[in-house]
Amino acid sequence: MHHDTHPPPHKTHIPTRDTHPHTHTPPLQQAGYIDDRKGPLTLAGVVVVAEVAIFIVSCVDFYEQMKASEAPSPAPAPALAWFDSA
Repeated sequence: MHHDTHPPPHKTHIPTRDTHPHTHTPPLQQAGYIDDRKGPLTLAGVVVVAEVAIFIVSCVDFYEQMKASEAPSPAPAPALAWFDSA
């Protein structure tokens, strides 16, 4: 014996979430807008902190480069023996 759970073909039955007997979820509600004030502000704060950290590291590196350029230059490397023999 074949048990068909679908309605007969002569009836038009379109199951939806609010009318289907096997679903126990409430009907879908239309979304208005999402009031998220912390997410974008947190993201902006993280970006600003990261950019400030990059700026500080760049300033420290620049300061070290400036201090290194003030030091006397090292002596030139001695010439290789085979280069002088020619």
